[in-house]
Amino acid sequence: MKLPECKYKQTQMDLATLKDKPDVGFEDHGVFVMFGTFDYGYACQGLGYCVDHKFIQKFIRAFGVSKLSECDGAIFVEHTNGLGIARLIPLGIHHGEEFDIAKFTKNKRFELKKKDG
Repeated sequence: MKLPECKYKQTQMDLATLKDKPDVGFEDHGVFVMFGTFDYGYACQGLGYCVDHKFIQKFIRAFGVSKLSECDGAIFVEHTNGLGIARLIPLGIHHGEEFDIAKFTKNKRFELKKKDG
């Protein structure tokens, strides 16, 4: 299976599986966070993202399911080793929708700045 091209500089693409099922909860300071781990076969990378309902919805759609508890199987992950996950790309168009996490989080930061200032 051919890996998709990377969209971002200094990233790499790997076929990953979910080692730990994704879940949501609150961190120590009351921040709503998504937990879970992607396994690349040679290393693992955790999620640990502050999330809202739109993030969760896009994440679920990347796996082509309707519930967070149903997320399972393999997916392409564009990432930096240890720094973050940039994109989730389904194995095919009938398996889900691409989720560009880097773009989503960048737009969210911009929205917050607009509201604050």
